[in-house]
This record gives sequence, C-alpha cells and structure tokens, in this order.
Amino acid sequence: MHVLSILILILALSLPAPAMAQSITATTTTRTTGARPAATRAAAQTPPRPARTPTPAQAAQHQRMRDCNAEARRRSLTGTSRKEFMRPCLRGNMPAATGNAAAPVARQ
Repeated sequence: MHVLSILILILALSLPAPAMAQSITATTTTRTTGARPAATRAAAQTPPRPARTPTPAQAAQHQRMRDCNAEARRRSLTGTSRKEFMRPCLRGNMPAATGNAAAPVARQ
C-alpha cells in the first residue's frame, strides 16, 4: 500500500511538467522571434483619437466647480455646511457667508 501511494505521488508530480514546458517554450519562441499578439498589432495600427474639447456649458461648470471649491476652502467649510454651500454655488447662486463659516474648524 505504501509503495502504491508513492507511485501515485510521483505520477501526480510528473504530469504538470510537460504542460509547463510547452508554455515556457511558446513564450520563449514568441519573445525571440519578435512576433506580437494580434491584439497588440491591431492597437498599433489604429490611429489615436483626437482629444475632445469640452462644450462651453461643460467648461463653465468646470470653472464653477473650481471657484466653489476654492471658496469653500477659503471659508473652511466641512460636512453639512459645505454641502449646503456647494449646492447653490454650483447652480450659479453664490450663498452668503454663514455664522459658523467665520471660525476655522480645528482639525485633530
């Protein structure tokens, strides 16, 4: 019984070796011949897409986002007060300063 289990173990360990040798050979052959996979060849042949320019509405929204973020940082707004400030600001209605915005928030 002991000899049979040893033979099964040896057989099990020897089976993956030919499959592994084939994959190493295929990889080595591909690298040495310089052949590229079909997906890489296709990607190399397609021309790059031109960069898209934002529409005027998108550019205005991006600028509002930058301005509102800068103003919220300047006012040291965080959490709910920042959300309450950003909502109308991004719509184009700059809200007035709130009472808690004057005092900077202490960070730990």
